Amino acid sequence: MLRHASIYFLFRAGNGVVALLSLMLLTRWLPAEQYGRYALGISGANVIAALGFQWLNVSVGRFHGSRGVAPDQLFNTARRCAAVVGAAVLLGALVLAALDWPVAGSSGFVLTVAALGVTLGVHGLHMQFMNARQDVMRYGWLTASRAWLALGLTLAAVWSGGLATAALAGTLVGSAVAVALLGARKPRPSDAAQPQSGLAPELLRFGLPLSLTYLSIVILDAGDRFMLNHWHGPAAVAAYGAAFDLVQQILGAALNVLYLAAYPKVIAAWERDGNEAAKAALAPLRRATLTLAPLGALLFAGLAPEISRLMLGAHVAAQAAAVMPAIALAVAFSGMRAFCFDIALHLRRATRLHVTTTALMAGLNLALNLMLIPRFGAWGAAVASAAAFALGAALSLWFGRVDGLFDNVWIDLARSAVAVLAGWACMQVTRSQLMALPALSQGGLIETTLPLLLLCAAIGGAAYLGTSELIRVAQRRYL
Repeated sequence: MLRHASIYFLFRAGNGVVALLSLMLLTRWLPAEQYGRYALGISGANVIAALGFQWLNVSVGRFHGSRGVAPDQLFNTARRCAAVVGAAVLLGALVLAALDWPVAGSSGFVLTVAALGVTLGVHGLHMQFMNARQDVMRYGWLTASRAWLALGLTLAAVWSGGLATAALAGTLVGSAVAVALLGARKPRPSDAAQPQSGLAPELLRFGLPLSLTYLSIVILDAGDRFMLNHWHGPAAVAAYGAAFDLVQQILGAALNVLYLAAYPKVIAAWERDGNEAAKAALAPLRRATLTLAPLGALLFAGLAPEISRLMLGAHVAAQAAAVMPAIALAVAFSGMRAFCFDIALHLRRATRLHVTTTALMAGLNLALNLMLIPRFGAWGAAVASAAAFALGAALSLWFGRVDGLFDNVWIDLARSAVAVLAGWACMQVTRSQLMALPALSQGGLIETTLPLLLLCAAIGGAAYLGTSELIRVAQRRYL
């Protein structure tokens, strides 16, 4: 796991730099309302990719390497399914553009978002193939090329005077070129796995019910932005979207790296040797996720003002800092659930339980959004997301308890909670002491933000890790 995780991390770190550059520059170059429209367009494209293609990606990941499934046949079948879905989406976008529905935006905006959604879905399918084959280097180059091409073309479009639609078009072209150049190649026919008839129905039976799950995920990930736009306008979406994207691009990406490195090994161990082997293969991912997710939430919540001033444009920084603590909790719970706890359900192909969990999360999120967003705006949306993802993490643990893959996980979570409190206290004391120094409060170090951020992060992180390790040692001695 360590070797693959290191390679994934290097590429994801580079992609994270690209994403942060895009966030920093676009929140400065675009007016708040236009950045809000851009964020809505990205959310709409992600909705299309999730509902249209994610079920297919999950099916490919589950069936690749299974006994009796030929990789080349799986590749061809998945591409045909993707072509049908893409054609249906583009046709629907043309109809919507022809109707000229004011809520959807201009025809150019609608068509660009639809095409971008299809491109992101196809890009995700190619990534899934390469991850299933453990072709780490090609996977990394595909993601890196898409990130840099999309960044360059998006910034060029905005720099030349374009607004939200032009920025989305730059992302679309960059993503399409990356897939055309570095997408997955058809595997050679294998003698070890005989072609299986009726593979498409198998993919549909396993993956299509998960579309209900991804509908729920859409409500969780994008519904709040559309509701914010409805009640408070695109400018409110700008601050909320910038804060959420910032946390997701750092903490969420780090947790995703661990998952990508470990998931194929866990699947292989389950298929080969069963429950105990899968539990052993999952153990490093479990330890790393339950350490990193709370630590990331601590740092983003405790240092929200400094992070926002450093990373975001002035017209969104203050509002983003206000909602960042709740967003950090939401991303941490979301990462623990999606990239760790849900593995138990995937191994059992427990589609119904997965759908039930996500539907309950979406229901809670929708109800809280309807109650909180009209009155509290972005802060209400952030609290609703944190509550919904916390419920989802708890439900995934409860439904996946059968195989014992996460025995005693509540002890680990309690230890992390105590360590978070210790780290938070140390960061707050450090900040108050520094701010009390006359030489610093009148300028210099405090105004630069970065030194204060690094010092508080180092002290808070050290307190978190030290407290967690002390509790772990005490537990071992007690046992």
